[in-house]
Amino acid sequence: MDKYYPVIYLLRCWKLIRIAAVADVHYPKYASLFVKALERVDFSNIDVLILAGDMVYRGKVHYFKNIVETIRKYWKGKVISIFGNEEYDEVKEEAKNYAPDFIWLDDESRVLEIKGYKICFIGSRGSLERPTTWQSRNIPNIMNIYKMREEKIAELVSRAKNNGLFTVLVLHYAPTYLTLLGEKKEIWPYLASKRMERKIIKVKPDLVIHAHAHNSRKTHVILEGVPIYNVSIPATNSISIIEIEPKKGLGPLFQF
Repeated sequence: MDKYYPVIYLLRCWKLIRIAAVADVHYPKYASLFVKALERVDFSNIDVLILAGDMVYRGKVHYFKNIVETIRKYWKGKVISIFGNEEYDEVKEEAKNYAPDFIWLDDESRVLEIKGYKICFIGSRGSLERPTTWQSRNIPNIMNIYKMREEKIAELVSRAKNNGLFTVLVLHYAPTYLTLLGEKKEIWPYLASKRMERKIIKVKPDLVIHAHAHNSRKTHVILEGVPIYNVSIPATNSISIIEIEPKKGLGPLFQF
């Protein structure tokens, strides 16, 4: 049996899907950290790259030109991108124009076939337990927006799961307080949403990826069977590599 082990191992590795994920580069703020992290990844083993928001600094979406050029030096494949709170609503379309070959998800889903598996990716900025002072002053009905978004995300996840699809939920805001350890406790409601946590427990996506918590010291948790990863680069100092085997669940997490 030993002589067959390398073949079995190679077949198992072929079935694994490897997701590279990163967020909160706030280009140009963490540009050098981003480049160094990309240099350490063996992209020959990657199947999809996910950008979980706040890739540019405070609405300066012209920096997406730099983001795209930097990524394409190392990775030519599929890129899924969502918006963070610093990719402001009024510049979303401009951001898309700088990265037209990215798959942009804004409270939307997309099914991709990877290594013979159909994987449903659902992307959203997400929601907060409490809006920030700025949001309360400048975005009418912000709490209603958050609650409606939570309902839509739950609906998208449920629909994908009912169709038998392995489902990856990508959010910018943290969907649980569990990955906020390291942040000041008094600001947790402005970084995450317990309402979203309850939705995740109910509909159970197979994997959740988020960002926004720069100071997190606990970047991977299991929430009632659902793996959740914070891929914020100030927290991880790396590109997070998550291995999934759609028929069996998740493999180990690697960071480079």
